[in-house]
Amino acid sequence: MDLLLLQEHWLAESQLNSLANIDSHMVSCGVSGFDNSDVLAGRPYGGCAILWRSDLMANVTRLTVDSKRLCAVHISTDKWKLLIVNVYMPYENDDESNDEFVQLLSLIENLIYTYPGSHVLVGGDFNVDFNRDWVHTALLDSFCDNIGLSPIIRHLNSNIDYTYNFNMTRFSILDHFLLSGTLFAASVMSASVVHDVDNTSDHDPLVLNLLLDARYIGLSNRVFTPHVSWAKASDYDLNNYKTSLSNRLSAISIPYAALLCRDLRCQNCAHHNAMHQYLDAISEACLTAGEDSLPHTSARCPSSCIPGWSERVEPLRKKIIVLAWSVEGLWEPSHWCGG
Repeated sequence: MDLLLLQEHWLAESQLNSLANIDSHMVSCGVSGFDNSDVLAGRPYGGCAILWRSDLMANVTRLTVDSKRLCAVHISTDKWKLLIVNVYMPYENDDESNDEFVQLLSLIENLIYTYPGSHVLVGGDFNVDFNRDWVHTALLDSFCDNIGLSPIIRHLNSNIDYTYNFNMTRFSILDHFLLSGTLFAASVMSASVVHDVDNTSDHDPLVLNLLLDARYIGLSNRVFTPHVSWAKASDYDLNNYKTSLSNRLSAISIPYAALLCRDLRCQNCAHHNAMHQYLDAISEACLTAGEDSLPHTSARCPSSCIPGWSERVEPLRKKIIVLAWSVEGLWEPSHWCGG
């Protein structure tokens, strides 16, 4: 995948760097669901994160949002701009959760207005099923209509049966992708859910396949190119270089007409061309003489030498070996003195 949106990772602020352990080829940003000063009773809770491929040829900006239920990044290339928002919405149970739900929607709206001209993708656990006649459902429906977002479940290429199950007896679609107009109309290739028997969560991952021109940074093995090494040159090499250079310079035709021209504002094209050719010939003579006469750099061979070993580590290693031998000797029965 190119992008991964996680909810409920349960990590504290100081543990967010462990997201890098998921995949060495991904970069991440995230928020914790609780303060470091909180005293937790039972298991941790909440938090969300966004991971993206490190070789993605794009400018990725981590966005600062004042919320522990929301994180966002902005990705831009020379062809498109994409605002990605990951949310973990509160479950509907009282007026306080309703207020928090509305506040999170207003934060998302503010991000969208901050990045005009960008495609918008909002994903995560909304704790909303569009088939339920609940307050949060009406709030999210109204938000989508006002801001111009469309739930992915309403797309023709969507094949989503459920994303949440309660003991495999009740099923709901609580996880959603909301897409802006052009992204929804022209870029959705497929949307589906992965029902994996190895998944121990009660939520199943929602997978969205978008048609966007994504390019990646290619990595290749370094190719060694030898160069002239003046440091390796002996007196014999330098004398050969002088002789070779002298012979090559003497063979160059000197443009006397151009050199003797006294017109400081000379517009004679023949003079200009002759001077350029003369300079190119001198440079070529210097380079060719060096290539033919001087030694070159060579590719480094793999070495077992470790920088700093002899100066710093080896003396300590010898002391450790002596100390270990002495301590082992103390435990010989012949050294025991009773007791």
